[in-house]
Amino acid sequence: MDPSQESAYGRLFTILASQPGFVLSTVLLALLIGLWLAIMGAWLPWFALRWTEDESGPEKDQGLTNVSTRKAAVSAPVSLVSLLTLSIGGGLCSVVFWGTLSAFVFKQLIPGAIIASVLGLLAASRLVIAILRRRISLKEGGWAFAIVTGASFLIGFWQHVFTEIPDNSRGIETYVYSELQGDTAFHVFLASVLKETGLPLRNLYGSTEHDYSPVTHTGHGVLIGTFSSLLGISVYRASTSLWIVATVLIVWATFDLLSRATLPKGFLTIGSLSPLLLGPVSIPVFALLANPQLARNQEPLISARMYWNVTQAISTSLGAVVLLCFHLYGRTESESHRLRMIGITTLVLIASGWVKPSLIIFYGPALLLSLLVHRAPIRDLAVVIGLLVMGVAVYLLPAWLVPVPEVPSWSLHPSWEQTMEVLSFVVFGCGAGLLLSIGPLKTLIATVTTRSEPQAITLALIAMGGSLIFALLFREEQFVGFRVFQPNLWWGPSACVVLLFPLVLLSSARRIKQTGRADGLILAGLLLGAIQLLNGSLFAAAYPAVISRAYVSAYVDTLRVAGSKTPPQTRFLLDPAGAQLPVLSALGRPTLIGTSFMADVDLENLKEWKRLFVEPFETDSTGWSQYDAALLHKSSTHAQENLQELGWTVEQLNDDFQFWRR
Repeated sequence: MDPSQESAYGRLFTILASQPGFVLSTVLLALLIGLWLAIMGAWLPWFALRWTEDESGPEKDQGLTNVSTRKAAVSAPVSLVSLLTLSIGGGLCSVVFWGTLSAFVFKQLIPGAIIASVLGLLAASRLVIAILRRRISLKEGGWAFAIVTGASFLIGFWQHVFTEIPDNSRGIETYVYSELQGDTAFHVFLASVLKETGLPLRNLYGSTEHDYSPVTHTGHGVLIGTFSSLLGISVYRASTSLWIVATVLIVWATFDLLSRATLPKGFLTIGSLSPLLLGPVSIPVFALLANPQLARNQEPLISARMYWNVTQAISTSLGAVVLLCFHLYGRTESESHRLRMIGITTLVLIASGWVKPSLIIFYGPALLLSLLVHRAPIRDLAVVIGLLVMGVAVYLLPAWLVPVPEVPSWSLHPSWEQTMEVLSFVVFGCGAGLLLSIGPLKTLIATVTTRSEPQAITLALIAMGGSLIFALLFREEQFVGFRVFQPNLWWGPSACVVLLFPLVLLSSARRIKQTGRADGLILAGLLLGAIQLLNGSLFAAAYPAVISRAYVSAYVDTLRVAGSKTPPQTRFLLDPAGAQLPVLSALGRPTLIGTSFMADVDLENLKEWKRLFVEPFETDSTGWSQYDAALLHKSSTHAQENLQELGWTVEQLNDDFQFWRR
């Protein structure tokens, strides 16, 4: 078949068939990292699960219940899914916390990984001994658990195996990347610099004005960089493995929450997978299965935001663990261990915020409001406030240690256009969730004046409302040019929707069970939910086939060689002909390259640098001349002459590229 006539899906399967070793290694790396995280995080189930209660009995299957109906804590069997979910969630937290500390103190990630591994092994050993001595008994999740585990792993694999995957099916060695992963290119580049120079984060553009980047989330960089360093793999491959793990984790956490009620297995399976497959309210476009390029037109993106932003995926998976921990907090009878559980819940939330703050800015206040609504003890509130303050302090620590540029500002700036955009998101992105939330909201409002048992759905509902209010009122000044659509505005609401949706499904199932029928709102909500899940499934199938980026392997290898020849602090200039963000992680050095996040001084330096390739050199007073190294193609004669005039030295790396040093 002529490659030009090959279907998009056919091309994908051709790539997979030509790289069986890469496919197998992707699966094995995901399993290995998942196991490693489970060991590192064994402390969390050790502290949490042995104190949970037996939730049998009708009062536990009716949602909000009075405190007086609680049963005494018993040594109930622990489900395998609970053990795995909390272990991997705890592992992500451990790597983020110890890795961040290590990056600040040692300027590298390996010491933090060693600490997390040793502490995890100790906790895992105690957990295994307790299970072998039958102090903790395990119960299996059944066939529904096996189905959601296999399905979520396959979804994660299908979405992300096409990331830095080798391909020579068209006669030239290239690396192929899924189209919508443009954000991932920036995140893995950040991880490559962080693992080399530690924290505070070096300015990714090698700015001549600021040595360090603005205050930003670096937890994902710590995670990616840690496993890249431990396993000797590229940051892209580490990202892919963590992405698959996060995909499975969010489904496991959802399954654990839903399986605590008596539900039909089919409902349990679909509800557990729903966070990965929630699409918009629209007429299903089955043509996506033939022409995946139509996926570009699907709006609004909901679950799909996790497909093209690894920070969103990891942060959302930790958000699901937060809901599970809050659920366990509400069902722990011992006051001392309730205090422990609310502390653990807050720590997982902080880790999520360090990975990406889009959830914590809503779930942090929602956690406090939920405790107030449920009349929690003052000491529980104090623990949450204290830990959140410490989490924010560490997040802002770079600004106290080194001079950093100002972060982009947000302003209170509501407008009619933005209001319509938010309403559109509510109708087409939250349609089913909105209808199914009405019943739980009524129940919540009715119990505000009485002390009641903390519920995960309360936390999710309040966070969802806060995210929409924020979207109505605020905008990020850096993206004013985007007018109504502002990219950083929708991460939080999108994550809040996927975390809320399974819980409102659960609430609806409970109401149907109690009344023996489904009212009009529930029926309409379930119908819209089915449409949204169908649309999301179509997008999930089509997404990897939207491929438009392939980079010559020889150039990527040249970047790796140039990086290996320079110390981590080296600031690089690249020939504009090959300067593309997706391949910068191979270089792993601060590099002057164009993005929408550039400061004015860096943008001016980049313009001056590009001018050298078309005009004679005139002055050395521009900022680009303060960079340390440059990589030029052999055809860029103007730039070569200009660098030579400045006294830079040259080394021929291969037949096509020259390596210049200042």
